[in-house]
Formats: sequence, structure tokens, C-alpha cells
Amino acid sequence: MLHSRLIASSLAVALAAFAGQAFAADMPVKAPPPVVYPWTGWYVGANAGYAWSRNSLDSVGTPGPCDPAAGGNCPNIPNYSTLSAIGSTFSVPLNTRGFIGGGQFGWNQQFTNFVAGFETDLQGLSNASNSVTFASTVPSPPFPGSPLTQTATVSRSLDYLGTLRARAGFLAAPSFLIYGTGGLAYGSVQTSTTIAQGCIACVFFGVPSTTGTFHSTRVGYAAGAGVEAMLAPGWSAKLEYLHYDLGTATNTLPQLQGFNGGGAAPGPLFMSSTAVTSTRFSGDIVRFGINYQFWR
Repeated sequence: MLHSRLIASSLAVALAAFAGQAFAADMPVKAPPPVVYPWTGWYVGANAGYAWSRNSLDSVGTPGPCDPAAGGNCPNIPNYSTLSAIGSTFSVPLNTRGFIGGGQFGWNQQFTNFVAGFETDLQGLSNASNSVTFASTVPSPPFPGSPLTQTATVSRSLDYLGTLRARAGFLAAPSFLIYGTGGLAYGSVQTSTTIAQGCIACVFFGVPSTTGTFHSTRVGYAAGAGVEAMLAPGWSAKLEYLHYDLGTATNTLPQLQGFNGGGAAPGPLFMSSTAVTSTRFSGDIVRFGINYQFWR
């Protein structure tokens, strides 16, 4: 009798344990919480991409003085000083495109689903310079057989580009940021223009020519937008578009002068003109970057 009771009790305990396991198996399993990487902190990184610009160099010529006794036809319009100014007025496209790469450094501050901060970067550009040489002819109504001929060489370059920008955006997901950015841009720019003129029937002491260069650091603005994703603790990747504009560089060339003579020294001033050149330094960038969050 006692033996039968022990067997019944054991069976009851076993059935209860089995039922409990079956009930537990039927209960839904909670997924582990997603891994969330904090955005707040200092970061440093590198980037590479593609840059392009659609700019031109524009030149405007102004007639200068000449000596009527030199045969420059100064009292009449157009005289050779006027023709020289017409030849010195032109516009030349100087588009550039090529690789861009550099590094960045910045800070992010996370406010729940909003991230704000700043970033500074410095970029080197390949193929950021362009040079064009072209020839032109300006007819001379007073002297149809002796038009003004001209050869001009123009160039521009952007040696480097840097920015200091604010960044702000929202988290579309805990590890995915959509942001806008804007702020200061600066860069080292250069322009060069050489103009040489002549006419078939003119007797000059040499060929009248002028060369002017401009080199300075320009300051402007940069603005754009991008996306950034956290890939692992401390590591993120971004894709960004940026437009920059460093304004217009203007340069007044030394006066272009032609003398009538042929002796050992210049004769009377036959014609003269002054050219003022200007070119805008602006462009666009698409780049991919990697950031490492080194302190938070």
C-alpha cells in the first residue's frame, strides 16, 4: 500500500514538472534589447570623395592713353587703344573636377533623438587647377589690313580647402543620423593671366604684353547635408554633400603698352589698355568618411 502511494506521488510530481515546462515553452520569448551606441563625444576621422566646379575667368579691358603723333589714330574711334581694350575683354570657362581627400575632427552632443555639434576639416584636391591658351583677332575699321591680334593664357587653382561648420540632425533610428551642416570655408587660391597683342602693320618696340597674378587665402561659406551610421562601439561611417563658395578674386593687370619706334628705346606710346580679371571660387563635393569616437 505504501509502495503504491509513493509511485502515485512520484507520478504526480513528474506530471506537474512536465506541464510547467510545456507552459513555459508556449510563452513568447522576448527579443534582446537593441544595442544603442551613444553619439555624444569627440571624434576624429578621414574622408575621400569627388569635387567639381563650374567657374570662369572674366577679363574687362579699359582703353588707355596714346600719342596721336605715334600713328595710333587716337582722335578717332576706334583707335588701337580701344581695340586693345576690346581684345582684353573676354570670358573663359575654367571648370575642374577630380579626387578630394582629407581629415576631420569634431564633437557631437546627443539630446534623446536629436544630435548637434561642430566639425572642422582640411582637404587636399587633385586636378583643382586649369589653364587655357587661346588666340583672337579684333578687326580695325580705320586700318582693315591691320587687325589687332592677341594671345591670352589664363589659369586658376585652389591649393587646399578647409571648413569649420555646425552640424545638427535627428536620429531616424538609434544608430542612424540624418543631418544638415553649414559654416565657414577657407582656401588658398591663385589666378594668372598673360595677354600679348600686336598688329600686322604696326611697328612696335617689342610685342606689347602684360602678366598679372593673384594669390591669397579666401574666406567664404560651406553648406550641405549628410547621413551617418554607427557601425560598432566608437566607429561610424558617413556620406556627405557639401557646397563651398570662397567669393570672387579680382586682379588688375599692369598696363599693356605698345610703342611706335624700332630704335634702341621705346618710341611714342602707340596704344595702351588695362585689363581687370575676376574669377569665382566655388564648387561641390560628395565624400565618404569614417569617424572614430575617441572620448565621451
